[in-house]
Parts: sequence; C-alpha cells; structure tokens
Amino acid sequence: MTTQLLVFGLLTLVALAALAWPLLRRQGREAERPELAVYKDQLAELERDLARGLIGADEAAAARREIERRLLRAASASGPALASTPLGKALVAVALLLVPTVAGLTYARLGSPHLPDQPLAARPTPPQQGPDIREMVARLEQRLEREPDSLDGWLLLARSKAALGDPLGGIVAARRAVALAPNSTAALIALAELLTQAGGGVVPAEARELFEAVHAREPNEPRAAYYLGLAAAQSGDRERALSTWEELLARASPEVPWRTAVEAAIREAARAAGIEVEPMLARARTRASENRTAAAATDGAGRDGGAAQAPPPDVAERARAIAALPPEERAAAIRGMVESLAARLEAEGGDAEGWVRLGRARVVLGDVEAARAAFARALALRPEDPAILSDYAGTLLGPADGANGLPEVGPEARAAYEKLAILAPDDPEPWWYLGIAALQSGRPEEARRHWQRVLSLLPAEHPDRSAIAAKLREVGG
Repeated sequence: MTTQLLVFGLLTLVALAALAWPLLRRQGREAERPELAVYKDQLAELERDLARGLIGADEAAAARREIERRLLRAASASGPALASTPLGKALVAVALLLVPTVAGLTYARLGSPHLPDQPLAARPTPPQQGPDIREMVARLEQRLEREPDSLDGWLLLARSKAALGDPLGGIVAARRAVALAPNSTAALIALAELLTQAGGGVVPAEARELFEAVHAREPNEPRAAYYLGLAAAQSGDRERALSTWEELLARASPEVPWRTAVEAAIREAARAAGIEVEPMLARARTRASENRTAAAATDGAGRDGGAAQAPPPDVAERARAIAALPPEERAAAIRGMVESLAARLEAEGGDAEGWVRLGRARVVLGDVEAARAAFARALALRPEDPAILSDYAGTLLGPADGANGLPEVGPEARAAYEKLAILAPDDPEPWWYLGIAALQSGRPEEARRHWQRVLSLLPAEHPDRSAIAAKLREVGG
C-alpha cells in the first residue's frame, strides 16, 4: 500500500512539473522567442556591414528603423509571460494545488486502492446466458434416441421444431408420436396442425382426414372443428364452413380465448359469400347462452339442496336435447325448468350454488330484477364470495350510453365493485367498472388510473386490451 502511494505521489509530481514548466519559463529567452532573436541578429549584422563599409550611413539608418519597428511589433504581440504578472502567478499556484487535490479526492471516492492488480487474463468471465433452445432440442433428440417410446417427448420435439421454423422436422416427430399412439387426440392434432403450417395455412387432405377422425370421436374438440371449417372455406364450401363455426361458437363458453379468431373467420367467410354476418353471430351467442342456461336449469331442477356436488352424467345430454328444440319450444322448456328450480329453492331454502344457478338463468332470460334477487340470496349465504358478488354487481348496472357504449354505474353498483376490488384485487373486472364510475362522475384522472390497472392485469393476448387502450386514449391516458 505504501509503495502504491509513493508511486502515485511521484507520478503526480512529474505531471505537475510538465504542467508548470511552460507556464513558468522566462519569456525573455531568445530560444523561447525565435522571432525576436531573428530581428536582433539582423540588427547586429547591419552594424557589421556598416563598419565594413558595405552599406551607407543613410541606408543603415533606414534599415535599422524598419528592423526595430518589426522588433517592437513582435514584442508587443507576444505580451508578457503568464507567470510574469501577479494574476498569472496566482493562477499557476492555484492550478498546482487544485489538480492533485481534486485527483486525490476523486480517486479516494471512486477508486479502489485496496484492490490488487487484475490482468485481463485473470479477470472472471461474465456469466453465460441460459441454454440455447437449439441446444435443448438437440439434447431432447438424444434423449429420444435412448427413450424412443416417449409420447410426450415426441410431441414436445414436434412443437419445438415448429417453434424453430422447422415444420418438416416437426412433422417427422409428430408422425413418431402418432405411430406410438394412433388414437391420441394430442398426437393427431399436432400432426394435422403441422401439416397445415407446412402448407402455408392451407389444410391438406391428410390433415383434413386427421381432423375428421378427431371430430368424429370428440365433437367438442374446438381445434378440429375450427380447421374443418377452414378446410371447407378453402374448398369453396363457405356455407358448410359457416355452419361448422357457428356450431363451434354455440358450444363454447364466452371466455374462451379463441372465440375472437373464430368470429373473425366467420366474418371473412360471410363477406366472401355475401351473407349478413351479424345475425349469424348473434344466433350463435344466443344458442350458447341457451345451452348454458339449459344445463344449469337441468342440473338445478334435478338436484337436492345442500352442499355442491358434481352434476349427474345425463345433465349435458338433457341440455343438448332442450337446445335441439325449435326456438319457441326451447324457450318455453327453459322457462319452465327455471321456474321449477325457483320453486324448489323457495320451498327448501336452497344453497348458494342453487341461487347462483337461478340468478344466471334469470339473466339469460332477461329478467334482471329476479336475477338480482337470486344473487342477493346467494350473497347473503356467502357474503365474501367474489364470484357471487360479481354476478350481483352486474345486475346493478344501468343501460349503456348510446354515445360511448359504457353502462351506467350508479352508487349501488359502484359500492359493490369497490367491495369486489377488495376481495379480488387481481381481478380486472371491478377496476374496469370503477373506472367507468369515475369517468361518469367527472374524475377522468381516477378513471385513467383504474383502466391502466386493468391493462396491467389482462394477459397480453386478451381480446379486450385494444378496446380498453382506446378508452384510455380518450381520457388522455
């Protein structure tokens, strides 16, 4: 440590000397002012020429005056040396003191004098990044050479190859999976999707056969139904495509992530066929709501009160039978079963699940006040249940504003959503409606904060993100 400080001090002195030398050197030396030395040499040579009689007295006097004039001009232009004035001497002294002081303080604060020397070769190498995906795929391939009967391994390899932009390699892996499990829905779907991807999105004949095999065995498998509709549209049979996709939407719950993609496909096919698309989408949504209501009513009407239990195996079949009825008969059957459920719950007191089923059935039937009463009964039994509170709050919303499409969020609805935000702070729903309430009360800053929270809670692929972002822009967010 002492040696390091000594070396540091010596280097500092050398640097100061190099800095001070040009400032302190005397300005009067000819070696330091060559133009003055030239003029003085010219005067001396002029005197020698005059003494030897090489130049007349008058000519010598004229030449002397010119040389002296130039000498005075050069001396005036150079000015005095910096260190020859009191101010210059003060500046030099300050510089000599300030430079080492600032350097020492800076090094003491930011430097690390206690650390030993560290040559480049001895420095630690930065940590390596995580394993490359291609390296992981290579290791998976090596594992499959040792374990060729791993169905999950071949499916993972097929997906990995596709993710790396190698659909043909993925197809080879998917064929191995199908060979291991010819009746595996996952394997058949994987192979069919990769065949479609390799075809640039066109469903080839082999893929269509695979999708048909899956659809025949599992009619509710959404991927098979979607691609069968796509194949029909690509072959020019748009009516069949629309029928397939409408049936797919009618069987789907409203929150499935692929609903938006299917509706977009329906719109495109309908425009190409010259078919009005909105009535078809509305019909599909109505059928989906009726199917859910029929399932709830069938389940509720056939069950005893008490603790929640799994629905009987025949509930789905009975619901499908009701959904297959003509519209008027279907509506009458559903309403009759809903009334039967309501009568049983009133007579027996019911449980929270029963009242929730009744409330949701009432919502589908358009009886909002009766639905609100049913949810209130369920909420009285389980006041801290976020799902029940959400259903109840939804019945408190007013009609939508024709200008912006936002529902009216009155004091009761706002209070319900405030409680829901406490019970379920990670649920975006209460923050969305609290934002509407703030906007309708003239508090756009508060609305902006709530809607920004909604965006932070929604997944990146959620279909509602664009609409919420648009509302944020409207309020300056």
